[in-house]
Amino acid sequence: MKKVSYWIVICILGCLFACSPQNENVLVDLSGEWNVQLDPNDLGLTEKWFGKELSHRIKLPGTTDEAGLGEPEQYKDPYNALIRPHYYVGKAWYKREIEIPKNWGNKHFVLFLERCHWITQVWVNNQYIGSENSLSTAQQYDLTSFLKPGKHTLTICVDNNYPFSLGMFASSVSEHTQSNWNGIIGRIELQVKDPVYMDDIRVYPDVANKRAKVTCKVYNKTGVAVEGKIKLRTELKENGIKAGSQILNFKVDGGVSTIEGFVHMGDDVQLWDEFSPVLYRLKAELSAGKYKDVEATSFGMRELGVENTTFTINGKRTYMRGNLECCIFPETGYPPMTIGGWMNVLKTMKSYGLNHMRTHSWCPPKAAFEAADILGMYIQAEAPRANVYNDTVRDKFIMDELLRINKAYGNNPSFMFMTSGNELSQQGPDEGINAAMIAKAKEDDNRHLYSTTSGGHGMDHKVSRSKVDEYRVGGQRGFQTPGTAEDHSEYYSNYRFASITHEVGQHAVYPNIHEIPKYTGVLKPVNLEAIKRDLEEKGMLDLASQFTSATAKFSAILYKEEIEVLMRSEGNAGFQLLSLQDYPGQGTAHVGLFDAFWANKGGITKEEFRKFCSPVTPLLRMEKRTYASNENFVAEAEILNYGPASLKQAKPVWTIHNEAGEILKQGNFGLQDIPQGERVSLGDINVDLSFVKKAAKLIVSVEVEGTEYLNNWDIWCYPEAEAKVWPQSLVVRNTLDEKAIDALKKGENVLLLSAKENLSNCLEGNPKTVFWSPTWFWTKPRGGNTTMGILCDPKHPVFEDFPTEYHSNWQWWSLQEMSNSIILDTLGTNVQPIIRVIDHYGRNHKLATLFECKVGKGKLMVCSMDIETKLAERPEAGQLRNSIIEYLISDKFNPTQQLDLMELKSLFK
Repeated sequence: MKKVSYWIVICILGCLFACSPQNENVLVDLSGEWNVQLDPNDLGLTEKWFGKELSHRIKLPGTTDEAGLGEPEQYKDPYNALIRPHYYVGKAWYKREIEIPKNWGNKHFVLFLERCHWITQVWVNNQYIGSENSLSTAQQYDLTSFLKPGKHTLTICVDNNYPFSLGMFASSVSEHTQSNWNGIIGRIELQVKDPVYMDDIRVYPDVANKRAKVTCKVYNKTGVAVEGKIKLRTELKENGIKAGSQILNFKVDGGVSTIEGFVHMGDDVQLWDEFSPVLYRLKAELSAGKYKDVEATSFGMRELGVENTTFTINGKRTYMRGNLECCIFPETGYPPMTIGGWMNVLKTMKSYGLNHMRTHSWCPPKAAFEAADILGMYIQAEAPRANVYNDTVRDKFIMDELLRINKAYGNNPSFMFMTSGNELSQQGPDEGINAAMIAKAKEDDNRHLYSTTSGGHGMDHKVSRSKVDEYRVGGQRGFQTPGTAEDHSEYYSNYRFASITHEVGQHAVYPNIHEIPKYTGVLKPVNLEAIKRDLEEKGMLDLASQFTSATAKFSAILYKEEIEVLMRSEGNAGFQLLSLQDYPGQGTAHVGLFDAFWANKGGITKEEFRKFCSPVTPLLRMEKRTYASNENFVAEAEILNYGPASLKQAKPVWTIHNEAGEILKQGNFGLQDIPQGERVSLGDINVDLSFVKKAAKLIVSVEVEGTEYLNNWDIWCYPEAEAKVWPQSLVVRNTLDEKAIDALKKGENVLLLSAKENLSNCLEGNPKTVFWSPTWFWTKPRGGNTTMGILCDPKHPVFEDFPTEYHSNWQWWSLQEMSNSIILDTLGTNVQPIIRVIDHYGRNHKLATLFECKVGKGKLMVCSMDIETKLAERPEAGQLRNSIIEYLISDKFNPTQQLDLMELKSLFK
């Protein structure tokens, strides 16, 4: 039945061909059912498989993974990455029949194969056509000499073996991201034209003169000289309103000629940018006697530049707020090939205040650029290599890829930046080779900005690179304290390039094991399954969701400060996050506020994220986050305005309110003009905090009245009071000594303030979360003091005078930093800590810095946070100390968990 249906399709196609006018361009869709056979032993060429029947059926576009062809992937470390249930690397042969109608005897034929992985070879019948090699653009074959009227067998061999290394973590081919699939995933078509035709139409916007330069290559395959004209027409893409037109005359003796001209866009020309992504459509109609051709392309009138260390778009200064896309699409294993698929991804990014996407060591397909054009998102594309030195064969491939990318996507206004790869070597001769590549690409197409490499040694002051780089990706990042006074101005303001800060964030979130059922496609989450098993074996499976939620909240807090410290830095041109979404490889680098399927983990809403990630963002400089009520809250408010225009007579205001939303203090900075493209000071805030009578979390807000521009920061204020002395009714010791044991036996209340030197097994405190992945880099194999923040119950009575959420926040910074996480793994009793420290998911220790239990007749609390030293500098430590004392002397201190004395002794030296 399948074979009959197949020949019916062929007959229908043949009828369509026959009915097509002689001089009309035709795109023959070759998607659908193909024959396929895997060639793991590389016998296809020797045995001439292009001339034999193939054993299986497959739907193209698609991959062998999707077709269920291949064997289960073998792996050693389940934490390393997702795995392919149908793993195959090698040659795969694809075959189908096509029919050329009789009236197509004088046509030009091109086989168009979008997104092959990787090298292809093509045969028509038994005739070898050639081989193509591109990961970034469509592979195309001229079949004119091989297709005559009648039936033909088309055979394509796709080989996903690596002909050379692009780097283990190149997103273009890495098993850590999209996987090294075999197949063709985009358009598969036969393009049919007259023998005089156009190609490589490029539109160069000239914003200043309100015109567009158009270049076009005209090919003549007739064998005789041909004269003709090309009519150029431009119109608004949205509504078809005409903009301008021009007629270009040409003469092509043979081969190819490049034709160029200008189209005036009118006095009311509309420009393209993130705020107003207006698109135009250029239609080019060639007429040369009986030969006709029609081509169309969309474009935007935009001009990208650099002013000192800042980017400009159409003359306006702009700030790049970007996110990495490492080709992570676990359902299919490959990127979306439709505009709709990319709209989902890019809309999410834009809804979180971002305005650009960097594709790490790969170039996205045409659909991504077209979606970005519509939404007003900027794209940094890259050649498909990462973390490699130079190699002669690979270098030739990369150079060709850069030029192919220019040709395929240069008209898209969203295509703003390009580098030749990720974190490339810049030492010795490599420096000059990479710089020469960029110089050649820049000469080929000047419509976007270039840099030799993203990150790595990208910020070094290299002489040869300085001649070609138009911007840099790299630079200083991060913060050291919980205040908001830090910045990197000294670094960036002394640097002559516009610099986008490289891979900002990387704050890990505990993986969500409830994500496992989502993996219904070609990749399986053996890493998540391993984490789930480990939690189950250690009796913590019921805590998994809380681990994810608490660390997602904490990660969002850290991302906010890491973005703002760059916004506060004079000379910084933007940032690229790594990343909003998880990276499933490199030891399970779940650093995203979204999972790999772009589902929000609940750490932060888009509305909250946009408060600190928007074209116009209020900022605040304050030295610290925790205060005593005898202090003044002192801060300087600023605002970053990279919106579409200056804000005239704006009224910036500030408030301090409590968690219930009640405004406690407020003020304004007076009416001000806030210029576009600047970060300016709004004024100072100085508030006497003596009105605070009870420990409280307060929220400081700065906004521009009557606009959506609002940002806020958490601070904590504690009533002025000296640290309480330990009451006589409480036995306080630094270790489990004889006095502590005797007190417990007598039924007394005991507090152990446990220092590292007295604990049998502990981890030094860490105020941040895991960087990137706990099973990667220096923490491999599964070591170090890397933990992921705290988990607690804010309603526990010990926190009655110490306001907190269930997750880490800034008031815990010094408490976590000056602590030791006690490892409770050896306890037979499942002690539930009051403050649980969430260990990283490559190890999953049971950790605590505060827990309580009954030991014999006595009641015990163990605290491994420092609540005794530098209390004048650490009001939060003094407040927690006082809150603990109040709890211990109250009737509420009545632990329900019983711990055997011998088990307790195992925790101490």
